[in-house]
Amino acid sequence: MRRVRSMLALFLILALNAAAQEESRPKVGLVLSGGGAKGICHIGVLKVLEEEGIRPDLITGTSMGSLVGGLYACGYSADDIERIVLEIRWDELMTNKIGLDKIAIEEKRYYGRWLAELPWDRGPKLPSGLIRGQKIMELIRLHTLPFHGTSDFRELPIPFACIATDVGAGEALVQDRGFLPDAMRSSMSIPTFFAPMFTDSLLLVDGGEIRNFPVSDARDMGADLVIGVDVGDGLLPPDQLDSPVDILTQSAMFTSLKDTEHQRGLCDVLILPDYAPYSTGSFLE
Repeated sequence: MRRVRSMLALFLILALNAAAQEESRPKVGLVLSGGGAKGICHIGVLKVLEEEGIRPDLITGTSMGSLVGGLYACGYSADDIERIVLEIRWDELMTNKIGLDKIAIEEKRYYGRWLAELPWDRGPKLPSGLIRGQKIMELIRLHTLPFHGTSDFRELPIPFACIATDVGAGEALVQDRGFLPDAMRSSMSIPTFFAPMFTDSLLLVDGGEIRNFPVSDARDMGADLVIGVDVGDGLLPPDQLDSPVDILTQSAMFTSLKDTEHQRGLCDVLILPDYAPYSTGSFLE
C-alpha cells in the first residue's frame, strides 16, 4: 500500500495543478475490475483513498468490482463494506442450500438428502448455472434498500455504472439505470456458475466476459482523471494449462484480456494490488 500512497500523492499534486490552471476541480473517476475473491482488495484501496482525502466523483465496476463499487456509491464507507464482507457466510452464499432453520418442520427430515437439484419441465433439464444466485441477490437487495427507487444510478450519492455482458449481442452493456440490485447481480453472473439474469428481454452474464476493467466507461461518464484498480487474471503460460477446462477458460478470456490491456492505458493512476497467494475463488481463505 506504500506504493499506492505514493502514486495517489502524485495524482493529487497533478490534479491540484490542473485545477489551479483551469479554475475548476477535475472530475475523478474510480474504476474497479472484476476478479472474484481478489476483488476484496478494492476495499483496501478505498481505505487509502479515504485516508488521503480523495472522494471519487463517479465509479464504474465489473463483477466483484460492481459489488464493492455499488455499495460505495450508495454511501457505505470502506470500513462498512469490509464489515459486510467479513460477515458474509461465503460457503452458504455460493450454494443454493437453504438454512435448516428456514425449512418447514414437515420438510426437515428430507434436508440434506439430495446431491443435486435439476429443473423439471416435462422431464429433467440442465440448469443455466450451478447456482441460481438468490442468496447474493438477497444480500445486494438488503444493503441497497434505500435506493431501490432510484432508477438513475447517476443520482446515487456517487454516480455509478456497472458492466454486464449482453449474450444476445455479444457486447458489453453499461448499466447506469434500472433496478440497482438487478444491475449489480447481472454484472456478477459468471457463466455456468451463476445463472444468467433476464432483464428487459436481455440475457445478461458477467461483464468480465467482454469488459472486466471499464475505464472507457468512466471516461464516457465525464471523468477527467481516472484511478483504476485491476485485480483481473492474465493469460496462463502453456505449462500451466493442465486440462481441457483450463484451455477452454483461457480461450474464452481472449477478448476480455485484450480489452483490459487497452483499458489500462486509459488510466491516469493504475493500481495492481499484490493479492498473492489468493485467487479468484479464495472466498473461504
